[in-house]
Amino acid sequence: MTFPDFGSGDLKVVVDRPVRRAALRGIVLLVCAAAAAGGYWYGRSYGALDQQYRASLESINRANETRLATLKRELIDARLAWEVDSQALAAVREDLTATREARARLEEEVTFFRSLMDPKSVARGLQIARFDALPLASGRYSYHLLLTQIATRRSWLSGKVHIELAGTTAQGPQVLPLTELASVEDYPLAFRFRYFQDLRGELELPAGFAPVDVKIRVVRSGKDPLERSFPWPAERPRNTGAQT
Repeated sequence: MTFPDFGSGDLKVVVDRPVRRAALRGIVLLVCAAAAAGGYWYGRSYGALDQQYRASLESINRANETRLATLKRELIDARLAWEVDSQALAAVREDLTATREARARLEEEVTFFRSLMDPKSVARGLQIARFDALPLASGRYSYHLLLTQIATRRSWLSGKVHIELAGTTAQGPQVLPLTELASVEDYPLAFRFRYFQDLRGELELPAGFAPVDVKIRVVRSGKDPLERSFPWPAERPRNTGAQT
């Protein structure tokens, strides 16, 4: 028997197993399906967790915004309360200062009138008691000079008053009489009283003049002149007074 000639190459015998191939295909398909199902489940689970996390963050953010708004309102209220308290404290301090100053003025006035009524413990005779100057505007001042008589038996006193203002300028020290500072009809100023007299007026400082002190000189007929200096200006106004 003669067999056909298939050439001189090697022959390879392949065993055909269709059942096994079908099983392998099924396994691959199952693995792919399982992987797809796992991925889908994982994606849904992760998405749900992400939504929960996002919801938690939004809730925390809303709570923080609410708390921040509350803190802002509390801060505004605290600032308003602090400003009100500060203004009230400043007002109380001003009132207290004014009360103390008024009390000091009253005590000075009481001491003054006591000295007039009971001159035993103070110097006797004519006294240059006080000089005050209060600023008005643009270098203008109101002034008043208080003269008193301390004596057990008071007689009428009369005479003249000279007022000079000593200060400095760019050129050096300078002394100005009242006639160069104010418009006065009668100078030296005349006085006549038994108990006290308050001489009042207004003056204006020259430009560039810095006042230092006020020199008062009282002249009476047959008596030695009486002189006294006061710093410029006096701090507080005194009560008005007419000749008495």
